[in-house]
Amino acid sequence: MDVELNDLLSMSENKTEKRGRPVHSETDNIPTLKKRTKNDLMPIEVLNAYLCCMFVCLASIPSEVLNSARTEFQKLNMTARATWVLQWLQTHTRPDNKTVYIIGGKEVCQKAWLMCLGLPTSTFYSIWSKFLGNVNLDFCSAIFKSKIIDGSQ
Repeated sequence: MDVELNDLLSMSENKTEKRGRPVHSETDNIPTLKKRTKNDLMPIEVLNAYLCCMFVCLASIPSEVLNSARTEFQKLNMTARATWVLQWLQTHTRPDNKTVYIIGGKEVCQKAWLMCLGLPTSTFYSIWSKFLGNVNLDFCSAIFKSKIIDGSQ
């Protein structure tokens, strides 16, 4: 038995290979993409090919128009953005609560409109619920003050 035990010990000492991925492998040289965080805006090139719905609304809109719409909206501060969205809802919603979303003179779906502007859906739905409750424009500052305090935005 001592011979077998010595053989096993000597075999384990001679084995220099380690298990697992080698420290320096070819995959280390492959650049990785930066993971998009929640607050990052989708690049315009990606947005132009974004599959928002079955009509692919954003494909027919030029990149320059998407970029200018996004830039104008992003220039506003948080309260002004909420006010702008509320005014949009008030002027573009029919009596049956169907809203028309337009970018560059073309009608798009809600998801495409939100993605182009860079407006989070949670923020949009908080404004939408206030719109359905017929609340005036004073609520906008309260929404964003609570989000800044809570740290959710």
